[in-house]
Parts: sequence; C-alpha cells; structure tokens
Amino acid sequence: TFFTGNCERLSEQCQGIIVLTAYNALQSSGDMAALFRQEANFWYVTGIGDPDWQLIMHDGKSWLVAPDISEAHKVFDGGMSHETAQIISGVDEIINYSEASALLTHLARKYQIVYTLEQDPYQKYYNFTCNPAPGKLRRQLHRHFNEVRDCRQELATLRARKQPEEIACITRAVQL
Repeated sequence: TFFTGNCERLSEQCQGIIVLTAYNALQSSGDMAALFRQEANFWYVTGIGDPDWQLIMHDGKSWLVAPDISEAHKVFDGGMSHETAQIISGVDEIINYSEASALLTHLARKYQIVYTLEQDPYQKYYNFTCNPAPGKLRRQLHRHFNEVRDCRQELATLRARKQPEEIACITRAVQL
C-alpha cells in the first residue's frame, strides 16, 4: 500500500527504531470532543485518521498500538477496528499500550537510539497550545532510550517527493 511504502522509505532514512504517535482527541465543550484532525506525519506513514494510535517500526517489522476504547465510547463516538487499521496501514501487528511498553523496554535493552518527532522548533512562536500526544511520547521514549533523535527532516524530505499515487490524486483534485 501507499502507507507501507512510506514506512519503508522512512525506515531506510532512519536506521533503527522509529516511534510515532497520532494526536489525542481534545475537548470542545462539556463532554464533547473537538473536530479531530490527525497529525500529518502520522497519517502519511499509517493512513490512520483516528486519535490515540501509535506506530513502532524496527528492522522491517511494524506495530500499530491501538488505543483502549470503552464500549460506551464506541457507541457514541465510534472507533476504528483493529482489522480496518491493519488493512489501511499495512502494519504487521496490532498491539495494546501495555504490550507496546514491554516492546519498547525490550528494544531499549539492545538499542541506544530511537527516532520520533521532537518538539517543533517553531512552537514558541505559535499563539496556540500544541497537541499533548507528541510530548507525552517523547517523555516516554526519553525514559527508555539513551538518545531520542528527531526524524522531522527525514519525513519532510520524503513528503516533498510525491509518489505516483499522490500525483494521481493531486491531478484528480485539480480536474475536479
């Protein structure tokens, strides 16, 4: 799939462990979530448009970390099934957050470096609060690994070079 190819290209650029996160859903008012918009880089490598998912990639293997969604949440807000997420993203396996924590602990015993999206260097100039999910993930990774490296530049380079599927979609959009 398109997303599998993006994962492969990112893995070629960042040799080692890569961990990315979707954005969290944020409150709009009362007990209602604001209209959700996914973190663009996470969507680029997974195709997942729902909140609270994570991606772990290492040595040609990929795991999507599924959020814990209560039955009440599924009834009112829905939620992507594991099967659908796996089909869209092309990952090898879907795991939960506790399995992901154990996997990262295991990987950190063997490897010193992990790649993720570090804090946006221009964040101090924004007049809004950034989504907390990437910061929470970075803190978690800093507890596990000796070095956390930013893969923002590698992702920007990949996203700048359009794949044939992207060019076809852009062409179609212009035609419409």
